[in-house]
Amino acid sequence: MILIEKSNARRSRGKKYVLRNVQYSKIRFRGAYIDVLWNTIYKTARIEAIYVPPKLRGKGLGRALVEIVEDMLKYMGVKTVVTSTVTEDVTGFWEKLGYKKVYELHGLSVYMKTLIQ
Repeated sequence: MILIEKSNARRSRGKKYVLRNVQYSKIRFRGAYIDVLWNTIYKTARIEAIYVPPKLRGKGLGRALVEIVEDMLKYMGVKTVVTSTVTEDVTGFWEKLGYKKVYELHGLSVYMKTLIQ
């Protein structure tokens, strides 16, 4: 079973705050999850986090989570998705999914993908 949590608020260090015109969703499946924020006015999104337990890696679960999120975002009219990583071993993961590296500095890599032209 896939669990999808939706909210227009997000927790930060134990404090709850409301982000205007921003939606938040967490999708969970078998210990794996993906967090995404999207702006309903600017039609942009950011994948905040993605985690797949080590024993489930290499089986397409991460790809499936990203594809679910991308489909949801397209349905919402989101045009662009960005994400970032400081882990070099996931660089190929994002590139295989069609994300382009748009920025890199001190080990931080930022990737972007256009969903809707």
